Parts: sequence; C-alpha cells; structure tokens
Amino acid sequence: MTSPRMSGAQHLSPDRPSHTFRSVFPVLALCWMAVFFDGMDVNIYGAVMPHVLDDSGLGLTPASAGTIGSWTTFGMLIGALPTGNITDWLGRRPMLVASVTLFSVGSAICASAGDPTLFGAAGSSPVSGSAV
Repeated sequence: MTSPRMSGAQHLSPDRPSHTFRSVFPVLALCWMAVFFDGMDVNIYGAVMPHVLDDSGLGLTPASAGTIGSWTTFGMLIGALPTGNITDWLGRRPMLVASVTLFSVGSAICASAGDPTLFGAAGSSPVSGSAV
C-alpha cells in the first residue's frame, strides 16, 4: 500500500523549525551588511573630518562639523522611534528594503554635496540617519 505524497507543510514535524539556515542566512547577511555600512559611514566621517577642517575653502568650523555629525545621530533617533510600529504594520522585509534604499539615497546625497549647507541642512545627514 502506497501513501500519497505529503505536501511540505504536512511533512514538517511540529518540533522541527520551518526556517533553515539556508533560508535565514541571506537575511542575516543583508542585516549585517546594513549595520557594517552604517558603522563605516560614521567612522569615515570621523576619520576624514580633521582633514576636511584643514581645507579652508569649505568654510567648515569645528562647531559646524560637530553639528552635522550630531544631525545624523538625531536622525537615527527620529527614525528609530516609529520604525518598530511601522515594521509590525508593514512587515520586516518591506521595511528592511525601504531602510537600505533610504540609507543609500542619503549617502549618495552626502557624497554629491558641494558645500556643508547642502551636506547638513538640506537633509542629507538626517535622511541617511533616519534609515538606520
């Protein structure tokens, strides 16, 4: 007597998790890459700022450089407050994709900024920080 083929959902036993390492690893890798690039962004800002302050053509003072760096941290706060609730509402995958996209767009705006006003006050640092 042969038994009919069981579907995937019926084949899994209740004590076996439905997610395998193979299905979870890409998500973990994407999350760690996002954390890495966020940390790299902040570290690069801190590493190059003394050299940027030496260039008098930009007109950047230590106070304004500190303000721009603080805007990113403030953007992280603004982004972190509603993100948990929005993630519960929309789902993890759409929020992860939106955050990585927003962070990439903010980083591109920062990279193309020609002066400190555009870099900070136009919203590129808060946009990038809020995606984290």
